[in-house]
Amino acid sequence: MRYLIGLLIVVLGVSLFLNATGAANSDRIMEIVWPSFIIGIGLLSFRSNPRNWFGPVLIMLIGMAFLFSNLDILPGNWGDYFFPGLLVLIGIRVIVGRSHRDSAVAGSETKNAFAAFSGVDKNVSGDFTGTDLSVAFGGMKLDLRNANIQDNATISVFAAFGGIDVFVPKSVNVKTDVLPLFGGASNKTQPDAGATKTLKISGTALFGGVEVKN
Repeated sequence: MRYLIGLLIVVLGVSLFLNATGAANSDRIMEIVWPSFIIGIGLLSFRSNPRNWFGPVLIMLIGMAFLFSNLDILPGNWGDYFFPGLLVLIGIRVIVGRSHRDSAVAGSETKNAFAAFSGVDKNVSGDFTGTDLSVAFGGMKLDLRNANIQDNATISVFAAFGGIDVFVPKSVNVKTDVLPLFGGASNKTQPDAGATKTLKISGTALFGGVEVKN
């Protein structure tokens, strides 16, 4: 991710230099560059966790909507295309999510969860090895305080225009790597001094928030 951000800064500097010399219009260059940057973030997110495809595809959809609008490939405002595309994605996610849950291993406590225009409240009391959480225009709470969290368990999160709250016991260390894009991510856990297990949480907060606490 840092390479992508570094590349954006380099391109910004070059475009400003070209604009100063009169060789190019920096505004026009940036109209192409920053939507491409958003698309790149989506591609990197998908590459890191292709199972949780909804979030990365949504990020790429936003980038493409801005890019095609800036290039006048599609008439009208970017929002005219983004929100219908979002509804299509949500519908596909609901269909695929239902199929995935039906094929889940019997007795599993780590089924994936998705919330769109609604709220989901999950409480886990058995063994926990990991899950994928996705929210679009909604909210989700995952309570792991009574779960038997396995060491190096992983949670992949994506929150768009909504929020995800994860509650963990103090006996577990939490490592977070959540990218906030016009959103927020916070780890408010206070593990006990003798905590030996580690829970890893990664993902993206796009116009939304992810909060981890005890």
